[in-house]
Amino acid sequence: MSAIGGIIIFVLGIGAGLGAAVGIVILVKRLTEPLRRANKHLETSAWNDRLEFESRKAFHAGYVRGYRKGRDNPLSDVERLAATLEEHNIDFRTGSTRKRRDG
Repeated sequence: MSAIGGIIIFVLGIGAGLGAAVGIVILVKRLTEPLRRANKHLETSAWNDRLEFESRKAFHAGYVRGYRKGRDNPLSDVERLAATLEEHNIDFRTGSTRKRRDG
């Protein structure tokens, strides 16, 4: 066999190997596509379920805490506001009562 024949066989062998490699990659991608789609769906579904669970848990905890706090403090909203303002030394007419006392 001549040198040119050897080169042609070598090039054909490289081409066949590359073609087989590309074919295998395409085949693997096609066969694993349903698994990837199912995995993505499960990830999304699990995330949505977790988010919904945590949201409901936080709402329930906040609702219960607020309800109990309201039951513990039966003052009206205006009375609670007045108590808060008095607690923080706030006077609407002149600002902070600390400033008024210092001046």
